Amino acid sequence: MNERQADVVELRFLMALSVDETAQILDVSERTVRLGWSMARTWLERRLEA
Repeated sequence: MNERQADVVELRFLMALSVDETAQILDVSERTVRLGWSMARTWLERRLEA
């Protein structure tokens, strides 16, 4: 997981922000936030399975 994905997780999960709000704070597109969120969830699922 990279730093941006970690930021997305913090904002989306811990602070309960929307995709739009997260994108605005990180100054990235909503698509970038969705992709980072998806990749971070996949990373976490794999770690929990191990």
